[in-house]
Amino acid sequence: MIEKDFVKKGIEHARLEEFLEKQLDRANYSKIFIYKTPTSTRIIIRAQKPGIVIGRGGEKINKLIEALKNNFNIENPVVEAEEVIKVDLDAKVVTKNIAGWLEKGGNAKRVASTYLKRIMSAGAIGAQVEISGKLSGERKRTVKIKSGCVKRCGGSAKEYVEIAKATAVTKPGTIGVTVRIMTELPEYYYRKRFEKNQLEQIQAKKTLELKKTEEEKGIKKDTEEKEIEGKSKESKKTEEKNKKENTVKIPEEILTKKIKEIKSFLKEKKTELTRKEFVSMCKELIKQENRGKARKTLLDTLNTGVSG
Repeated sequence: MIEKDFVKKGIEHARLEEFLEKQLDRANYSKIFIYKTPTSTRIIIRAQKPGIVIGRGGEKINKLIEALKNNFNIENPVVEAEEVIKVDLDAKVVTKNIAGWLEKGGNAKRVASTYLKRIMSAGAIGAQVEISGKLSGERKRTVKIKSGCVKRCGGSAKEYVEIAKATAVTKPGTIGVTVRIMTELPEYYYRKRFEKNQLEQIQAKKTLELKKTEEEKGIKKDTEEKEIEGKSKESKKTEEKNKKENTVKIPEEILTKKIKEIKSFLKEKKTELTRKEFVSMCKELIKQENRGKARKTLLDTLNTGVSG
């Protein structure tokens, strides 16, 4: 019994929709909302042109109230006309406008693209316009244009996607127009997006930490390299100092003498010289004798001093 009641209500609602579409075709009828109260039934008719629904002095709306009482057995109907706020986001109004343009001789592809742009600019998340029929020539052809995200199946398609159909009667034949508009995204999408944002934030933090650690390592390396350079410079300086200390300067008296004379001079002055000076001089004398430079003076062979 309950199922039969639901079926009856559905049939009555469908009949009412058909009746209003025929009666309010010029007003671009969109939707009907029925609210039952203890005293009366409130009916809100939403259309693009609510002035046509009301008529002059409320003639049309009074006729509608009488028709609803007699044909649909609605007790104490209170009818209100409401204007569609965003015309380009109402699928039914858009389909009727497209059908009207096609009946006037508009190109199907151009009509679909212009209305799709208008829908997306109005703030829709996704939209699809499909026009099928004898568009050009004898064969049937379909023009399907889509933009954004439009769900085609599942609960999200029923809840968030508005579908409307209309027919345009032209000289070649009838053309079918279907429009799908998605104005909101489902809840699970926002959850996924939130999770994605959280993951991105975590990854960004990790990357920042890695960068900091790399920078710290780079600074440490630079400091270590500088320290090594400083140590190498200090070691070079110390080596040079040691070399200078180790070098022995020969007195000017010996430089003018010949090597044979120096030997006898060294034997005599052995006590006055230090051990390093004596050893270095002896080594140099031996080298000079081996090279065959005994006849020359020591000044000709030595420039600054003898290395110890």
